[in-house]
Amino acid sequence: MRFVFPSLPVGWQSPRQMATLKMKSGVYKIWFDGGIKCYIGSSENAKRRLYIHNNNLKKNQHDNIHLQRAFNKMGGDGIKTEVIEYCEESLLLIREQYHIDSNPHLYNICRI
Repeated sequence: MRFVFPSLPVGWQSPRQMATLKMKSGVYKIWFDGGIKCYIGSSENAKRRLYIHNNNLKKNQHDNIHLQRAFNKMGGDGIKTEVIEYCEESLLLIREQYHIDSNPHLYNICRI
C-alpha cells in the first residue's frame, strides 16, 4: 500500500514502508515537551544523527547555540526526537526544506 500526498515528490513512502525496506535516510525533528519551537534536519542515517545531536546536547557541545540553550534551560528529560519522514537520499534536502518552510517556529540557524 502506498500513501499518496499531493505535496510529496515521487520516491516518498510512509515510515512503515521505509522501515520495511530498511531505509535509513530521512528528515527528523527535535523539540522540547511543552515548547512550540523545533529543530528540523535531515541525514542519510536519521536515527544515528538524532543520537549524535542528543550526545552533543548532553555534553554542552552542540553547534546550534539556540538549541543548546533551550536544552540547558529545559533539561534533557523534556527533549523529544522523531524521524518525521523517510525518503530516498536524493530527496533529503527537498523534503527538509519543505518541513522548514512549513514550520515558522524553528531553532534552525541556517535555512536551506
